[in-house]
Amino acid sequence: MPSLPTYSTIAPSRKLLIENSACNLLTKAGITEPPTPIYRLLEISAKYLYNDDIERGFCFENEWERHVHIKNKTTKEQNLYPLARYIGHQMLNHELMDPTELTEAVIRRKRDEADYYADCLLMPADWLRSAAPGGVVTPADVRRLALLYCVPQDIMDRRLRDLV
Repeated sequence: MPSLPTYSTIAPSRKLLIENSACNLLTKAGITEPPTPIYRLLEISAKYLYNDDIERGFCFENEWERHVHIKNKTTKEQNLYPLARYIGHQMLNHELMDPTELTEAVIRRKRDEADYYADCLLMPADWLRSAAPGGVVTPADVRRLALLYCVPQDIMDRRLRDLV
């Protein structure tokens, strides 16, 4: 399985802010164990939630309301991560910017931060540390934890490597 890059481009202080934001949302919603119920969190934060026959799920918002479109014919695992990423963009105030300010570096930073938020929301560090005492994780553990947390194995592997 090819490994995804870790989040070395995010400053440690920014990572801590992202981790705390995700943990606060989980605490506020009373979520204490995997898998994270993303649909429940979206119902709290989105005005409209749709199941559609679309090619890819997407989210959009205007000044009055948020809309989330979820592809009907996907597995739970395929839906959770993109939806958690959307919540990350929202919670990190990644508002629309003037198109002249959207450089490749800004787009990459926002994407990395939203991905990291999704990791923290779906796979909180404290939950994973208790699931892998001593920090020793085998490939079988990665598979087991990916199923338990409803995330792809490569994303679970990246999260575990980021926590070591």
